[in-house]
Amino acid sequence: MLGVGVRLCVFHVKPHTHTRSHTLSHSHTQSQCIIKKLVDFLFYSNLFIALCALAMTWQTLILLGHSFAFDGISALVFSCTLVIYALHRIVGLSKVDEFLDVERFRVINEYKSHIWIYAILGVIGGGVSFFFVSTAVQVALVIPGLISLAYVLPVLGGRRKLRLRDVHFIKIFLIAIVWGYVTVVLPALELGLWSDSSIVLMLVERMLFIFAITLPFDIRDLKVDSHNDVRTIPAILGSKKTIAL
Repeated sequence: MLGVGVRLCVFHVKPHTHTRSHTLSHSHTQSQCIIKKLVDFLFYSNLFIALCALAMTWQTLILLGHSFAFDGISALVFSCTLVIYALHRIVGLSKVDEFLDVERFRVINEYKSHIWIYAILGVIGGGVSFFFVSTAVQVALVIPGLISLAYVLPVLGGRRKLRLRDVHFIKIFLIAIVWGYVTVVLPALELGLWSDSSIVLMLVERMLFIFAITLPFDIRDLKVDSHNDVRTIPAILGSKKTIAL
């Protein structure tokens, strides 16, 4: 009887264990799905890149001995970054028709309407915050603003419309210069410290940092850049030498 009882017990427990295991597995899958959606939202909505620009702006303020807050200059940098990278993703889709099966392009294409919403919100935020910064910052914003728009919008060339990023070799240098200018020079101007000698050193350091962390993305984009006939540093040096650089 004991043996029968044990067998009956095992017979009844196994389905329960299987059901519990299936439930846990389903719950784990749902959690992974939610996390993936959150990560996709953070990266492909451009919130992450805008937060990075904001963090670098605050870093500059701290290094210059000032406190930071989400004030006019912070809101301006955050909003403008959100707009430019949203436009970059939307316009860039027309250049990657043959790569829409790649995960990141597929996600961008899927959430294109959402990205338009973020771009509009960024325009509104940038427009409002523009009037809460000094005249010096407003004037100084013109140069990086024009470069950034020309970087993402096809305003160059004749029959074959090009963006600045489609011009051989200059893409990574434009990114380094504009990011350094926006996150170092603009906050310094807002504080009235544009003539401080430490600003130059900070600007060079920031541009070199951006240059270094952008190289891996150029390696990632080798196939897309080759398809669009854009030559970059990794295209000339190769991936290994670029990583060494």
